[in-house]
Amino acid sequence: MNSLSLLPLKPATLKSAIAAAVAAFVAEGMEAEEALLKLGADFDAWLAGEGRQFPASLVSFLERAEWATQVRDKPHRLYSSTIIKLAGTYTQDRREAALVLSQLQLILTLADEFQYSSAGIARIISQSERRVSVRWKMIEQILNCFGRKSQLDESSVKEMQA
Repeated sequence: MNSLSLLPLKPATLKSAIAAAVAAFVAEGMEAEEALLKLGADFDAWLAGEGRQFPASLVSFLERAEWATQVRDKPHRLYSSTIIKLAGTYTQDRREAALVLSQLQLILTLADEFQYSSAGIARIISQSERRVSVRWKMIEQILNCFGRKSQLDESSVKEMQA
């Protein structure tokens, strides 16, 4: 699959989002193959750094995400701003940031259900995603962007030391 597989969606959700988007383009007179290429090209261009605004053709994809109901901001805005923050601080570019954020569901599950620290999550993601270096500060940034508190804070450390 093309770069659309980097979106933080479960495979079935991605497949249905693609099908719906392609159907909408076909209804407007575009060929299905051309529509699929356009979706991939829109995302590739954005990942390459063209513009700050997330591609309009892909907004509905992120609205389908499992985590979309758990955030205050519009899912595409939150995703876009998180990618830009990560790319500006922790990765070489947006594509590397997208590689890390493609693991968003796992990151949120480890933080919410298993109370993993940012370092623990980074260690797990690093083992499965070897194409990019994943550091705990990146994970902490992601958790903060998505309204989660890192499990390891100053008061927790002091409590453990007492």
